Amino acid sequence: MLDGRPLSRQILADVEAFLAQGRAEDLTLDYKRELGSSKGERAEMCKDVSALANSEGGMIVYGVDENPDRTPKLPAVGTARAFGRQNVEEWVAQVLQGGVQPRMDLDVQAFPLSGDPSRCLLVVRAQPSRSAPHMVTLNGDNRYYGRFYRRGNFGNRIAEEYEVREMMERARRLYLGLEEELTRRGYGDPTSGTFGDSPYNRRLSARSPDGGVEAATQWASFLLLPTSPAEPAFADRASLVDWLDPNKRRYEPDRARSYLPTAVPRPVLGGVATLGVAYQDGRPVDGRVKDYVRVGFDGSVEYGFAPASVTGLPDGTEVPYFIGTRIVAKLWQTLGFAADVRARLSMAAPHLLSVNLARTEGAILAVFAEGWEDPRGDFLDLQEAPRCLEPNAQIRRELRAEDFAEISAASATDPPPQMRELAEEICFAFGIPQPVLFPRA
Repeated sequence: MLDGRPLSRQILADVEAFLAQGRAEDLTLDYKRELGSSKGERAEMCKDVSALANSEGGMIVYGVDENPDRTPKLPAVGTARAFGRQNVEEWVAQVLQGGVQPRMDLDVQAFPLSGDPSRCLLVVRAQPSRSAPHMVTLNGDNRYYGRFYRRGNFGNRIAEEYEVREMMERARRLYLGLEEELTRRGYGDPTSGTFGDSPYNRRLSARSPDGGVEAATQWASFLLLPTSPAEPAFADRASLVDWLDPNKRRYEPDRARSYLPTAVPRPVLGGVATLGVAYQDGRPVDGRVKDYVRVGFDGSVEYGFAPASVTGLPDGTEVPYFIGTRIVAKLWQTLGFAADVRARLSMAAPHLLSVNLARTEGAILAVFAEGWEDPRGDFLDLQEAPRCLEPNAQIRRELRAEDFAEISAASATDPPPQMRELAEEICFAFGIPQPVLFPRA
């Protein structure tokens, strides 16, 4: 299916080389001569693409006629590069988003023909979907509306009732698999006293009141689990270690600093981990780390650190607090890093994000963005600041391909909406209704 890279990183020559192999249509590959804009042609596209997502996933190449033996007929004729004022990729994405429910995760790319820039080869790649079954919902065409389709070796067909149930069961198994993985890593039950207990989080360090280094009792971790595991693109751990170059892994909102710990990555079960060593008086503290990153061959990512401290009231009472803007900055960078991992592994399926804050009960949120008053500035504000009521706080989100694209394209001066929403959820967890973790307008 071309190769493992995202379509956006390939060129026309890659597609032409693939077609020259003469691979026949099968369960995961389809050729279409022309992409049309009539109501029936739009419904046909929704049927074809949803059938792939409902089955084993695969690819459709538009602009290619086929021989009687179902191999591609060359040279390719191409299909329209634009529909009205929209380029064909945008138009296709819009039709599929509005004509199939629930939404599918797709990779769509047009490759203009060298001899005729008004024509292109359009490639649509779909993953086997965790959200299946997908139903065609394009209005106005009763031949397709409200139906589920499956891909077979010789075309697409309406799914039988038992096949729809099988698709739903597959989605349920994938969901349960995610829950099992969250539980295995200690994040299954945020009300548990052992929430997030792992060899990594137990190593996290914090500064003691006397300036020393001690075990962190309050910490944060961000875990991203693929809803459909990737086929490893890293040939071995050595290639992953080379790829985890801290000088190349820099992300918004602070591209001036490295995101990854600078220590040499080490092999772990299923992937590679890199640990940021904790120092005191210029010397490493045995067994303590300031942060860690774990990357799995399946595309999972986990980052942990301790953005928490304590401040005091006049009566000597200590008030624990979480450093809000630091949580947001590191979460943003982690999502940028995860987008890189997805691109490396050619992943189109969503990731489940779990934002985990440990030992939050009685703690306040502090260190706000510009324009908001930090409650630590005045002891009365500190006394009256809302405190988290939960023993641990957990926020879950499913992030799709388009979410990661927006996150990667955003800048510190123009934050992505996903980060604003997550930052507001963190505020809500501490009883704060204002978005205090982004600058005040």
